[in-house]
Amino acid sequence: MESEEERLKLLELHIKQGESQTVEFKEGVPDSVRKLAENIASFATSNQGTVYLGIRNSGGIVGLNEAKAPQSRDELQRRIIGIIAMIEPQIRVDIEFIKKDLKNIVRITVPKGSEPLYYVGSIPYLRDLSTSRPARPNEVTELHQKYFSNRIVSLSENQQERFLQDLLVPLADVKLALSDIENHFSNPNLSQLQNDLGSSGQTLLRLSVKPPAKSLNFDEKLKHAALKLSDMRAYQFYIGRSYYDTFIEMGKDVLQLIQPIIQQLKKEINIVHSKIEFSEMLRSAIEELRVNWDLGKRRRDDVSELEKLKDSFRTLAYRFNRLAILPESEKYQIQADLFEIAKRLRAVSTPLVFGPYTLGFDNIIHITPAVETCIKIGESLIDHINKQ
Repeated sequence: MESEEERLKLLELHIKQGESQTVEFKEGVPDSVRKLAENIASFATSNQGTVYLGIRNSGGIVGLNEAKAPQSRDELQRRIIGIIAMIEPQIRVDIEFIKKDLKNIVRITVPKGSEPLYYVGSIPYLRDLSTSRPARPNEVTELHQKYFSNRIVSLSENQQERFLQDLLVPLADVKLALSDIENHFSNPNLSQLQNDLGSSGQTLLRLSVKPPAKSLNFDEKLKHAALKLSDMRAYQFYIGRSYYDTFIEMGKDVLQLIQPIIQQLKKEINIVHSKIEFSEMLRSAIEELRVNWDLGKRRRDDVSELEKLKDSFRTLAYRFNRLAILPESEKYQIQADLFEIAKRLRAVSTPLVFGPYTLGFDNIIHITPAVETCIKIGESLIDHINKQ
């Protein structure tokens, strides 16, 4: 749970570090509101990010007059929401008000979006160090390739079989996201958690109207789960433990809804990937983890690179979890190990395990045992499959 003291500590840390891959300062709401939309879209494309209004580029706090009174705050919040509406696809952000040295500041927390690219006026934007800029054609291609590499693609020609596998993925994502919900009760992780749940909810709603959903009697159950996930995405947190307890209970309700569907899917779904195909999917995930880890170790003194490394753990956790729910993982008796990798990477993506960005604290040393254990387990699983 993020307290006012923790918000101020994070603000002070961001000011000390300056604008970066994950932080943008603005003295006020720009006259050209498109610039703010571009900043937010760039974070949604690239990585979690924070935009502060009321702070100069140099880090000096000037505050916002329009953030003083409650009525003017409401007006400012509506204005920011209107600016965010310029972004396609839609992205949900958290807007909070912080007081520092008697000056009012707005913090906009932007999650990494679930889509490969986010656009303003049909132009895709990404974050490049402390700059938000249009993505180049080759970067658009690379981002799409990375997006599809994290997806589990059904090779079956049977419509119902494809539907079952398409459905199993968001259900598995939700189950993983809710497995350690209390470890994400601080921003930007909380905002990211809500975004991930909402994205899975949208997928479930889209699948609920497919013909196989009705024939399998999943349609109403999926709609119900999707609406509850939508509620969790829109949920507003206030001061007090009760608001967080309510959010946890909402998550438990969702799990009760989806668990029977997951169990039924496991009985219905068939193996569709060959040993070579499945082994290559696992090898690709392990290789991406190894490459990201090696890069993170080389750039361990760069906070922006560490932020990107942390987010890669979150993305890869979902990827390994998706592999774990496939019937192939049961066939080769590696399901438990894949779930273990997913849980470890999920934990490493949280501040609780990843650690703070403070002088004298080496994040890489802190997380080395967990990450290298995941790589070692993954490599042993590939050998195990190849010996089958």
